[in-house]
Amino acid sequence: MNTAHPSLRTSRFATAIGLAAVALSGHARATDFSGSATLTSDYVFRGVSQTLEDPAAQIGAKLAFTSGFYVAGWASNVDYGNTIDSDAEVDYTLGWSGEVANDLALDVNLTRYTYPGTNAGFDLDYNELIGTLTWQNRWFALLGYSNDVFASGESGTYVQVGGKFPVEDSWRFETAIAHYDLDEALDDSYQHLTLSAIYIHRKAEFRLSGHATTSSTEDLFGEVGKSRVELAASFNF
Repeated sequence: MNTAHPSLRTSRFATAIGLAAVALSGHARATDFSGSATLTSDYVFRGVSQTLEDPAAQIGAKLAFTSGFYVAGWASNVDYGNTIDSDAEVDYTLGWSGEVANDLALDVNLTRYTYPGTNAGFDLDYNELIGTLTWQNRWFALLGYSNDVFASGESGTYVQVGGKFPVEDSWRFETAIAHYDLDEALDDSYQHLTLSAIYIHRKAEFRLSGHATTSSTEDLFGEVGKSRVELAASFNF
């Protein structure tokens, strides 16, 4: 296990992301800067509450280049209890996205999940390689792999498939089903299903999501692994 101070590891990774962005900018002109600010009733990540079922404020930004490469950052408040005592999650992403065949797009990225402010002795930071195939901008399949999931020193594999179902320009439904293989890290795995109704008004997006989890989710994570409903409002820029 890496015993470097969490803030030092975070700064090193952030520096690496910044240097990569500079290197990429030398070969490709930046064509798009985008971002979002979100308020949600419960930060739910892969079916599990990250805030002890309390609200969260989130912000993210992405810089994309003509070559398809991009860098991104994202942050949210979290709450894992007094023992761990981390109040924030800050993620850094370096990736590439583009069309690889007719109606078929690919996104591949390396994401670094960091948790500043954790108590001494707790190291939650880890990396994950994520690939997503999208067909007709509607159906998708995602595969995520980490050789050190939750900084456990063991591997974890996340598989998710889903689709979008537009009703009209302002409304759509989304659904996805997923399996998280944590047998090596936590001696168990779990599944979850998400169904969302989304309303879009100009640059604002309002999302009502239901998260259904299997009993093994609660066995692994306790109350925060139960099925739940989440309401979120985002402003995109």
